[in-house]
Parts: sequence; C-alpha cells; structure tokens
Amino acid sequence: DPEKRRAVGIVWDLLSFWPRDAHPLCPPPYGGRAVLATATRATQLAADDLPGMGASAVVLSGHSQGSLICAASVAVLDFLASPTEADGPQPTGPWLTQVRCQHAMSRLGLITYGSQLQFLYARLFPTYFGYGRVSWIRRRALGDGRWRSLYRWTDPLGAPVLSWPVERRERPGPRTTSWTGLHWPD
Repeated sequence: DPEKRRAVGIVWDLLSFWPRDAHPLCPPPYGGRAVLATATRATQLAADDLPGMGASAVVLSGHSQGSLICAASVAVLDFLASPTEADGPQPTGPWLTQVRCQHAMSRLGLITYGSQLQFLYARLFPTYFGYGRVSWIRRRALGDGRWRSLYRWTDPLGAPVLSWPVERRERPGPRTTSWTGLHWPD
C-alpha cells in the first residue's frame, strides 16, 4: 500500500536522524555526519584560498528533512565561529576552524522548503528546534533576512517556519489573514 509505505518511510527518516539512544532498533543515525559534512562544504565553498572557490555567497538549500540538516549546519557554523573555553572540545580538521567558520557565516544564506521545523520538530524537540532556537538561528546566526522559508498548503508535513497564524487555534492555510513573524526587521 503506497500510503502506508510513505508513512513508514517518513517516520523512519525522522527517527534515523537522532542518536541511537532514542531508538536503539534503527540503523546508525546519519544526522551528525550530515550536519558536519554540510557545514564543512559551506566553509570550502566560501574559502578564498582555494582555486575555484571563494564564492561571494553560499546558500544552503534544504527540502523536508534537509531543512533540519541545513538549519543545524548553520547553528554549528555559528557556534564554531565564536567558541569559548567553556564550550568544550571543538571538531578538528582544516575546514571547521574558527576563522573559516566566521568567513563562511559572513556569506551564508538559507532556504528551507517543505520544512517540518515548526510543525513537527518544534513540538517533538523544543530544546533543539523550538521557537527560541529557530529565532536564534534567524536573528543571531543569519540576521539581515538571509533565511527564506517556502511551503505549499497541500504539503502534508511541510509548513511555514518563520511565521504562524495570530490565532493560536487556527490551522495555517490559504484563508489565514493574520500572521505573526519571527522578529522581522523594520
């Protein structure tokens, strides 16, 4: 049955992102590797000291589960761009250094589409992707309107990330007339 297969696939994908402590029967999680690989690639693309690199802008674009990976990568890059001694051990390697992360952050933009960040992850994992964290990524890490969230009303899981209806009980949709945004600049 295609509907059941799709539902199981979505649940499996969502569970496979998180560490095994939360789901010991699933395969090894890919979340940590995918986030660090995406952050590393952003620093490589922004690097001025490599032939053919030195992009003036680097845009991370994530659909569905990819929006989670991209948002987490932005958070990792911002964290590594301004570490303190209290933060503990930092990833090592030639790409995720403080200077390279700062350089990448100055050129970074984010596009998410079909994202479950607000609809699903903010409810299931509020510490990692609740209002406070998403607001922090949008304001502090990206700032200046460098994050765009795209969605379509017919998407079963994807929804707006940076705005929601003023009326709490109202389900977001094409008939929604009043929206609240995430600290939009004047």
